[in-house]
Amino acid sequence: MRLNRCENRARGWQVRGEWGLYPVDPAAFAWAYMGMGKKDETLAWLDKAYARHSNIMDTLKVDPAWDPQRSDPRFQTLVRRVGLAQ
Repeated sequence: MRLNRCENRARGWQVRGEWGLYPVDPAAFAWAYMGMGKKDETLAWLDKAYARHSNIMDTLKVDPAWDPQRSDPRFQTLVRRVGLAQ
């Protein structure tokens, strides 16, 4: 049940953002999908957050919340694109 509620909330944010009702940082969707364990959607929204210069990008390398994504090569590529790689 909780997963459905999270998915519905994420979809509601997406619709509001697409319709221009209010600006929604794509990072919010990344967080929501990460919480649901949906890696592909998380990474897609992180790419959108990168394109919009979301300040969440600064946390990718240090925030433990992103640990579930770290093993994914797409996440590692994003970290390098942001300029956080060593």
